[in-house]
Amino acid sequence: MMETARRAGSGGESTPLLPTKPKFSWGIVVVLFIHTAIVNGASELVSPFMSQLFSPIFTIVLAHPKTRYRWFRSDFWEHYPYALPCWAGATTCIIALYITAWCLPETAPSMVDHKSDGCLEETFTPSLHPKDLIPDPIGDETTPAQMIPATMEPVAHNFRPEAGVFTPHIIQLLMSSWIMYFMTIGFFTLFPLWAFTPISSGGLGASEVAIGTFISIRAIAQFIVLIPFAYFETRIGVYRLYAYSLTVFSISGAIAFPFLNALAKWDGITSVRFNLAIVLYFILGGTGNYCTTCMIIMINQAAPTPHDLAQLVGISQSVLLLGQGMAPIIVLSMFELSIKSDLLGGNMVWVFLISCALIASAHSFMLRSPACDE
Repeated sequence: MMETARRAGSGGESTPLLPTKPKFSWGIVVVLFIHTAIVNGASELVSPFMSQLFSPIFTIVLAHPKTRYRWFRSDFWEHYPYALPCWAGATTCIIALYITAWCLPETAPSMVDHKSDGCLEETFTPSLHPKDLIPDPIGDETTPAQMIPATMEPVAHNFRPEAGVFTPHIIQLLMSSWIMYFMTIGFFTLFPLWAFTPISSGGLGASEVAIGTFISIRAIAQFIVLIPFAYFETRIGVYRLYAYSLTVFSISGAIAFPFLNALAKWDGITSVRFNLAIVLYFILGGTGNYCTTCMIIMINQAAPTPHDLAQLVGISQSVLLLGQGMAPIIVLSMFELSIKSDLLGGNMVWVFLISCALIASAHSFMLRSPACDE
């Protein structure tokens, strides 16, 4: 292709790089339709996970700067080898905060003068005289309809529904979301510590560079797995997709840790078989992103009114934070306890995670759409 382009460039302006009359191809049309369907359905799900793709590589490059860059050869960087990536991350947060507060139109300072708004309200105050509100009598049916002046008086809307927000269906969703977030954050926080743990203690004995590479590969796998989300959601429904995804994610995650440790004992972490196994685990673990997205959709569908939706979103965020806060403490403490006490041969944490995975899977298949219940 490069030779063709070079010959075209040397032939002068009379030789085009592309044919002047391209042939019509139904294959191109089909590819464009598929591309449009995939991108429209998955574009809103991809952005949050792009940072997971680049942040591990960014951290690896900046860690241990004394041994990598000649500008940082001092005792300070020897004693604090991770100070540079921490400061770089803090700087990135400050820049993002500035962009959010001052550059986005949604959060930019108001450019409207409030005094002028008051003048406009006084100028356009409507007349509420009764004679202006009574329409003229209709003398003939063939007479065209006349416009009735509307009042600017605010109408009181009763947004409070008759039924409460905590219906049995919503309570089931919140319970499942707590279990799902607990498992997701538990696996996410356990992986770096487990990978750094020696093989004899149940880990991988991986270096910092290898762990960062694994996390980057995991982000790539999650990115790829997210692409057909819209197809599966349309095909089998959001509730079935949530149940299948949570089952695959939780059970594969609980089994993968001891299985990968066994492969590392047999072949090492550089073998082809181990790398294929860990990539397969990352692909199956990518279904955890399906669970999060499906839960958001199910909560939005479960709210009977917009007012309840606002309340339900706030409650679900509290449940999310509860699961995120409890998972690292419980899972990492169980991992440390299983190594120190050697309970169940050091496999107590895996028994605990497998039990949680089975409970989460069984509970997810009990969820039904409110329309199906009716």
